[in-house]
Amino acid sequence: MVTVQEFVKTTLSSGYINKSLYGILLSDGWIDSNYPRFGFGNKNPNYCDMIYHILSSITHCKVNTRTYKDKRFENTYTYRVDGNHKVIFQKLRKELYEDRKVLTPKVCKKIDAVALAHIWMGDGLLQKTKNRKKDKIQFKGIFCLESFPFDELYLLQQHLLNLRIQTSFYKVRWGYGIRLMCGGKNLQRLISLIYPYVLTDYEYKLNLYYKTPDKYCDMTLANTDHFIKSYSTISEIEDIVRAPKKFVRQLGTTTTR
Repeated sequence: MVTVQEFVKTTLSSGYINKSLYGILLSDGWIDSNYPRFGFGNKNPNYCDMIYHILSSITHCKVNTRTYKDKRFENTYTYRVDGNHKVIFQKLRKELYEDRKVLTPKVCKKIDAVALAHIWMGDGLLQKTKNRKKDKIQFKGIFCLESFPFDELYLLQQHLLNLRIQTSFYKVRWGYGIRLMCGGKNLQRLISLIYPYVLTDYEYKLNLYYKTPDKYCDMTLANTDHFIKSYSTISEIEDIVRAPKKFVRQLGTTTTR
């Protein structure tokens, strides 16, 4: 993981910037249709600072920020980042949009660890289920990408197999009705892959707890010493596995998204 203070001090390569933009735009970012202007809104100011640094690293890109008070929740704000660079965002608009955002074979091939990290920070859900009979916690990782139809998510699913991450389809009642889900060692591989690129603010989306890690975890994966945790009983970790209260308040939900 990386803190926003560390991130804003780094010099970003063009490759990192491009992959980041793909991940951001496939989740919570957008490009206006009338004029190719990048936009992003989020309730996490540190993530917006991260995106501000990414956009500011693009030569001749004009970047602006704004803050709005959320009328639904007390002391909650939405942070907005906008970027103007006609050539770059016009090109991305053509690649990622038709009448809406699309997942094409070309787009999926460009999704790597950096892009996945941004998709996970924006649209990733770490679902925790308590099995009190067995006194343990079970985890599922869900990509909340129901804004894409089945045939496009299938392309992403096949691409993730190239990264050794096997997923299944998860039905919901909104959007196109489909999300991607993974668990077990596939979830461990996903988190191991994206771990270096995720902000510390989203640690709650990364930590996995096991009673017997040596039995159920692939400890040869990178970064397992950071995100694989052990416990003896559910009561030890009930408060730990919940989303931080500030995010529950900001998102107006009790899920860990």
